[in-house]
Amino acid sequence: PQRWVVLGPHLVDMLHAIGARERIVGVQDDHLLPGAHARSLTGHPVVGFADRVHDERLWQQKPDLIVYWPSGISPQPLAHLRRLGLPMLAVEPTRLEDIPQRLRWLGALAGRAQAADALARQHERRLLALRSQRSDRPRLRGFYQIWQAPLYTLSPDHLTSQALRLCGVDSIVSDRRMASPVVQPESVLRARPDIILVAPEQLAEAR
Repeated sequence: PQRWVVLGPHLVDMLHAIGARERIVGVQDDHLLPGAHARSLTGHPVVGFADRVHDERLWQQKPDLIVYWPSGISPQPLAHLRRLGLPMLAVEPTRLEDIPQRLRWLGALAGRAQAADALARQHERRLLALRSQRSDRPRLRGFYQIWQAPLYTLSPDHLTSQALRLCGVDSIVSDRRMASPVVQPESVLRARPDIILVAPEQLAEAR
């Protein structure tokens, strides 16, 4: 496939990182994304949002593949995409250790296998180094806030929670039933976290 619609900002980042930017002919817009994510979307045609896809814009790009992040698309537009008859590739790592493999998938498909493998090896080395560095250091109990009203956080199994754990911050959240559970402010106060982290998307919205 030569013309990819890529629905998921981190997937766009991954393709940029392995030198496959030219494959991308359409992306999913997210105006709240800060920093590097927002810059990586610049210059790519927008064909939809998390809750809808613009058919006309999508077909104008003549895609031959849709690469998508299942958690980043609402069920209705995802079902609609499947009815279009285009080849689709779901990319959703559930562990930090899955990311190198997904990079290699995308690299092989985009003709950038060597660059993808080099980046994957770098990621694997970084994971090993962080685990070694943190093994005997004090740990913090933390709360990660992704929205204030209602108060959304992340499951302890979420990739972000895994990354925080790798860096020495253990989530005070025990609910594993949903990726982004709603919690009560009182429960956060009762847990007495050592640190509260706020998602950059919320800071961008506040500004």
